Amino acid sequence: MKSPFAVFRKHQKVLMVVLTGLAMFAFVVLDSLTQNMAAFPPIFGCLVGLGLAWWLSGKAKHSWVWLLVGGVAGGILGNQFQIDYTANAAVKTSFGEISETELNSTIQRRGAVNEFLTRAFQAANSNEEQPNYQMLRSFQFGGNGDPAQEALMHILMLKEAEKINFAVSNDQISMHIDQATNNKLSEADYKRILREMNLSDTELYDLFREQMITQSIRRQLMPQYVASPQNYWDAYQKINVSEELAVVPISVESFKDQVGTPKEDELKELFEKYKDQFPGGPEPGFRQPGRIKLGYIEIDYDTVAKTIPEVTEEDVTAFYEANKDLYRNNVPGEFPNQTEGMNLSGENPFDSPPLDGPLLGPGMTAPESTSVPIPSPEKTSSEAPKPAESISPKPEMTTSPAPESTPSATPAPETGTSTPEKPAVPEGTSEPQSSLIRKPFGDAFARIQDEPTETQPPVETPKPAETTAPAETPPKPAETPAPKETPKPAESLPPVEASTSEPPAPAGTTETPAEPVKEEMKAEVPPKAAEPLPEFQPLDDNLKEQIRTQLKTDRVLEKMESIAAEARGELFKINSRYASADDSNRAEIVVEVQKAADEYAKKNNLRYVETPYYSAEELGESEDHPIGSSTEPAANRFQRTEAVTVVEQHFNVSDLQSLERQRYIVFDAEDPRTFNRFLHWQIDFMATHTPTWDEEGVQELVKEAWISIQAQKLAEERATEVAEMLRTSDKTWGETLESQTESGKEGSQSLVVSYTGPFTWLTRSSAPNPNPFMPPALEISDIPIIFGGVTNDFMENVFRDMKDGDIGLAWGGDRRYINVVRVDNRSEIEKVRREFLASQGSLFSPLAPYMMMNYDEGRNLLIRWNSEIYKQYEVKWINREEE
Repeated sequence: MKSPFAVFRKHQKVLMVVLTGLAMFAFVVLDSLTQNMAAFPPIFGCLVGLGLAWWLSGKAKHSWVWLLVGGVAGGILGNQFQIDYTANAAVKTSFGEISETELNSTIQRRGAVNEFLTRAFQAANSNEEQPNYQMLRSFQFGGNGDPAQEALMHILMLKEAEKINFAVSNDQISMHIDQATNNKLSEADYKRILREMNLSDTELYDLFREQMITQSIRRQLMPQYVASPQNYWDAYQKINVSEELAVVPISVESFKDQVGTPKEDELKELFEKYKDQFPGGPEPGFRQPGRIKLGYIEIDYDTVAKTIPEVTEEDVTAFYEANKDLYRNNVPGEFPNQTEGMNLSGENPFDSPPLDGPLLGPGMTAPESTSVPIPSPEKTSSEAPKPAESISPKPEMTTSPAPESTPSATPAPETGTSTPEKPAVPEGTSEPQSSLIRKPFGDAFARIQDEPTETQPPVETPKPAETTAPAETPPKPAETPAPKETPKPAESLPPVEASTSEPPAPAGTTETPAEPVKEEMKAEVPPKAAEPLPEFQPLDDNLKEQIRTQLKTDRVLEKMESIAAEARGELFKINSRYASADDSNRAEIVVEVQKAADEYAKKNNLRYVETPYYSAEELGESEDHPIGSSTEPAANRFQRTEAVTVVEQHFNVSDLQSLERQRYIVFDAEDPRTFNRFLHWQIDFMATHTPTWDEEGVQELVKEAWISIQAQKLAEERATEVAEMLRTSDKTWGETLESQTESGKEGSQSLVVSYTGPFTWLTRSSAPNPNPFMPPALEISDIPIIFGGVTNDFMENVFRDMKDGDIGLAWGGDRRYINVVRVDNRSEIEKVRREFLASQGSLFSPLAPYMMMNYDEGRNLLIRWNSEIYKQYEVKWINREEE
């Protein structure tokens, strides 16, 4: 067997020449062609012609003639292809058509200049750790908008420069490069960058000259927005002036039956006026948006469910046992800080101790006596006080503020005795505090402790002046009887019998007798502790039904996924016929594909459907074809926020070429409401276009628009009558309009008066700003009772054109309703003006809403200027809806 390298060894010289030539062509010619793709077709045709001529000439004597003829013929054919290719215009202007190739070439030239500036800046600042790239951006060219629109504006600015013979010198270009690199670019780096970019010095300067000309002309022609004090005052009013409205809406629909039949001439006149305008605004629009026609196979959930066997008891039990952790009860674990010796009896460790005893934490022991008064700091005795022979019941705490000094066993002075001032507490000595002031478990538990309960009604506490003992008086022994004038606790609280469960402490000991148990406490019976929950939920009937439904759903969806996968493979075979078809027989192939898809659906008990031509909005809102509201299947069916919709799958394309390539590509979708599956593809599409009078459905649209316009006129006349009626009436609006209808005729909708709350022209958006350093954006305030939405024209009408108390008319956003409105309770303008003048320091902050509004005004000014330039050059985008 011959070696596979035998041919190479035999024709080594020829093949090496061919390989070397291809390498040179790839590195030299192809690299240049990427800068000018328009030259590719003729060069490629010439090379193909040379190859064919060399192959046909063989060993002929005059082979060079064959090569010459082949090269010329190939170049001519390639040039013809170039003409056809570049004839695909993207924009029409007054000076001719601009192709996609020209726009792309403009974008590439700008990109080359910016790339040079980036490389030069990096070379000039190679020794710096953090170069200032923000400074570099100020010397680069172009904006952040749509590249195609930026390229078109570049071409238009070149036309403006030609009118005045505007030019840029080489010195200006050199100065621009020096400023961008801070005069740090060396000659060696400059030449190295030119070699890497395959540019000569002249080519680079020509590219810079073109960009600097368009940039300079644009800066000269483009208006600059400068906010005046009046602009700031207008912005301030939009945010700070509020008012209310009384509203009587009148529907345009109520007057359509009063409109006569239009004449054809009237309809054609209306069509000609609005045929280039898109629908959706307050005025008619007959320009047709892009529409697509879909074909899809639907896998019905209910149909598949009938083929799945029912779930048995054994299946339910087996699933329960295998997935028992899913049904574990939420039993709380042990207390996080539980240690040995903690009270595990079930008592709440946060229950506050009785108010007539000390506040003790868990594990703390009571002091030997709680009835001995604390001596004054000035006279501290080292002797332990004698135990009290008897303990009088203490009055209960109430929620009234505690006195400055804590009540003690010291008797209060007699009536009429002045209470000495409280002495200062020596440094380092803690002041005695009541149990209300000491809160070992925080303020929350102290508040709970302070609340009175039903079993322990609050008792009125003596006033501080009557209960506070003089600080100079030393504490008396506990045996000393209290003075008769001292209010006894027994008078405000019934005496409590002492408990006999513990004997009193023997005489001479320091133990405190047991606290008497109150009758109310005796009567309380602790509630029976609830039985602990089992570790797992029991497999009762309810849980069985849940498991049975879950298993059935999972099995149905699994079967549907299997059906979808099989159908997807079959549809790929069917639809691939379209991709391999020639233009001449493509229509016949389309019919064959549709027929094959329908037969497959019927054979497998599925449903094949073709939609009408739908726009994106029509497809999403279609009730006959719910596929429009479906999304890509999600692994978690309850998290579809990021799922792509069917509308986005078919309409989110950049150009017609991408839409054409998308034909008969099968997509997958699932209805989130019914779980039905769809395998769908695009059959055909209609690009956005200006319709003709005879186009299907156009005359009906024009007639409907004409009827709406006439009905709006009648509704406005009726609203004017109602407004005048309300101005001249001395009754309330409700009384005045009690028997009135929208159209003024019986059987029509009665007029209803509604009232808004206070609102301003603009308000802060509830949505967060994508930029975390910027405040939320401003938006027009929403007024729910205004049907059709609120626009700037509506706000202009009710805030600028009308005064407080005026009655006027205001259209809703979509002009389906006209509203009779009265302005009420508008803010006092002079007061707002004074606030405006007093807050000038905050008006000019970059984050102030007024500055943001001025930025918006500046942007709107540029949009209007851009529109004027487009109008001047009669710019019309082809197959694009942006402009």
